[in-house]
Amino acid sequence: MPRPVAALLAIAVLAACASPGPDPQPAEELVLLDQGLTPEERAILHFTPQGTEIMPASWLASLRVGPTSETRLMDPAVLGRYRFITPAPDPVRNPDNFPLGFAVHAHKGPGGPPSGVRMVGFTCAACHTGQINHKGKAILIEGGSAMHDAVAFQRRMAEAMVLTAELGWKRERFLDEVMRREAWPGGREALAKSFDNAVERILVRKPLEDRLTVVPEGHGRLDALQRIANQLLGENLIRPDNEQVRDAPVSFPPVWDIWLFDWVQYNASVRQPMVRNVGEALGVRARTRFLDDAGHPIGPPTVWDTSVLVRDVDRIERTLHKLRPPPWPAEILGAVDPALAEQGRVAFASRCAACHGIQVIRGTGGAPEWHVPVIPLARIGTDPNAARGFAGRTYDASALGFRERIGGAEALRVVTERVKERAYDQLVPPASAEERAALDGFGRDNLVRAPCGYKARPLIGIWATAPFLHNGSVPSLHDMLSPDRPATFVVGDREFDPEKVGYRSDRLEFGTLFDTSMPGNSNQGHWFRDTRGPGVIGPALSDGERRAIIAYLKVATEETYPRRMVDRPGRAACEGEPGWASR
Repeated sequence: MPRPVAALLAIAVLAACASPGPDPQPAEELVLLDQGLTPEERAILHFTPQGTEIMPASWLASLRVGPTSETRLMDPAVLGRYRFITPAPDPVRNPDNFPLGFAVHAHKGPGGPPSGVRMVGFTCAACHTGQINHKGKAILIEGGSAMHDAVAFQRRMAEAMVLTAELGWKRERFLDEVMRREAWPGGREALAKSFDNAVERILVRKPLEDRLTVVPEGHGRLDALQRIANQLLGENLIRPDNEQVRDAPVSFPPVWDIWLFDWVQYNASVRQPMVRNVGEALGVRARTRFLDDAGHPIGPPTVWDTSVLVRDVDRIERTLHKLRPPPWPAEILGAVDPALAEQGRVAFASRCAACHGIQVIRGTGGAPEWHVPVIPLARIGTDPNAARGFAGRTYDASALGFRERIGGAEALRVVTERVKERAYDQLVPPASAEERAALDGFGRDNLVRAPCGYKARPLIGIWATAPFLHNGSVPSLHDMLSPDRPATFVVGDREFDPEKVGYRSDRLEFGTLFDTSMPGNSNQGHWFRDTRGPGVIGPALSDGERRAIIAYLKVATEETYPRRMVDRPGRAACEGEPGWASR
């Protein structure tokens, strides 16, 4: 069909999918907790770019929503509906007044817009900064779990771009405004061509995006590892057959203390900090150029050129070393009974610390290292999709020089290693061996694996990270420690329940319905029950034990937390066993 008709049909579908719900309850006061960061260090986390590129900053600032609305897409009233956090004005670091976690840098290639154009993309804080509302106050949780619905926002952004391209008066006004904000290299005609090409890509990709969406990701979740694979080995290689369904959304994890962990990701699959960060940046649209304009593979070393800013990534990582778990704000959420918390500390030590205690590895030299044990799927009983998908899926990466189909773990290991080494080579001056080891993070090797389980991390500050389990399928700590859990609940409401320790989950007007019967959304496992069965890890907790453990987890600190020394562990469950995910 002619493009205008196809575009208008796409607009109708995009608008239906992207219409936001009502605004959440507004907060009258923003509260910052003492998490060990100076104001400058907070700003580093919030606005330092890592090299990801959504679109030119002048475009995003100029887009308006709807066919007739004058409201800008980046208006705080619009962004609040998607649960993005509006920061305090900062004309130096954030002159466009973008939400927290949107960072701007000057484009240098490879490919894409002309060199020097200001590009906006996500930085780590977009997904790893939380906000808890209670009685008119908003508590910012640095390094916490974001509640935004990035997919719905992406659809709204696509809708705004398509409408702008197809409605002549909107298109002319948009081009004029962009040119006022930033002198586009090549002038207005070059800008129009670049914008039209971007809209065309949106329309071409929409049917594939619809096919890939099997389990809605929604508020506070993304199928992170599959999105990285699809971006790198599918979209960037122009291989739609490589893009596989997203059926394992996971919550945005808190990032305090992770620099101490021996393995990261929910399935404990990645060991090296720089590889973790480069992989994340590539998955949220750091620019690559694996193919030339004719679609032919580009040879090394330029095939590994990307827009990832490794020194900025390292700056963010080192700032996270100073981040501390959030202290319970008793003056807002209520005081904790010290006697009850002490009972909880004793109960936690006997019932939970074997997996969730701090396990300091002996003989690690200068930098401390905490072992995070991997609990096998057969033992923990939680939804297996994330671990199985990462271990079982394969991809055709022959354009990158791989002779056979490659698994996700090996693809992530090889691609991130070559990308980061190429980036180190292009630093001015090129990174020395000593600097490379420091950028990698304590000289750790690039190891990527696919064990059949999930890691058990220390739970200091866990009170601020609802909903729980890796896939966000349990709304509160109370439900997490109970023998039964809600089959459905609302996610997206920021109002906090300090008794159950989780967000309110009963008001559909402030969020969306989470259905635990869907594959990928299971709330099973990690049970405390008096019966035997899959995922039962201990006998049922009494009401008193449950209340005491919750009280302790509100106020737990590294000084009061269970800790022991351990030898460096061996392989995790199923590590190195090819084919376990298909058994």
